[in-house]
Amino acid sequence: DSMQKGVKPYDSSLANIKRELEHELYKKYNKEIEVNIFADLIDIDDKSWSNAIEAIMHNQKFNLFVEPKYYIDAYKILRTLLEKYRYFGTALVDQEKIIERDIKPEVGSLSEEILTSHIGARAYTNYLIGRVKKCANVEQARESGNGVTKECDLYRNFTLAKMNPRLYATSYIGTNIGAKQIQDKKSEIVELNTVILKFKEIYNLINSINSLEVINSN
Repeated sequence: DSMQKGVKPYDSSLANIKRELEHELYKKYNKEIEVNIFADLIDIDDKSWSNAIEAIMHNQKFNLFVEPKYYIDAYKILRTLLEKYRYFGTALVDQEKIIERDIKPEVGSLSEEILTSHIGARAYTNYLIGRVKKCANVEQARESGNGVTKECDLYRNFTLAKMNPRLYATSYIGTNIGAKQIQDKKSEIVELNTVILKFKEIYNLINSINSLEVINSN
């Protein structure tokens, strides 16, 4: 239902951490200070690369952004919240330092598929995937030395591997929630309902067997 309203299915701890970080910053500075999740700041141009990008970014797509002048204060609050929720799947991006490095993405890199108007998010994207080459097949990936295919074959550190489908089972990247994300969640709900029905059938069967044993014992 939340997805139908345009809300991504983020872990509840991440959502709470983001909200509380904004609240604590407001209390400290007496003004609204925006905290953004990286995945909410970027879009994927060619959707056929979505799975590969979601997978290769892994937990980094859940990292947080805040204006550079609030960076240290924000982190001091964040580390307390991470401990409070026992959630360590996010970090605070130092966009000021990354922007200063002025990292240029390589031609043909995965970074080319990311659209964003956020300067910090662009710099972070170039840092993360600006050297990961888009490859048509595993042969190209191998020759690139650091490449990925649309089928999520990744060549890195002299190894070829298939990235875990769980890393892209749910789509998070995008400035707006899309139809695929809604469909992913619907499929997940259908799957859970199927499991629940199977457990009910087993439960009913066990009850029937137990009833028969009671009757037979009498």
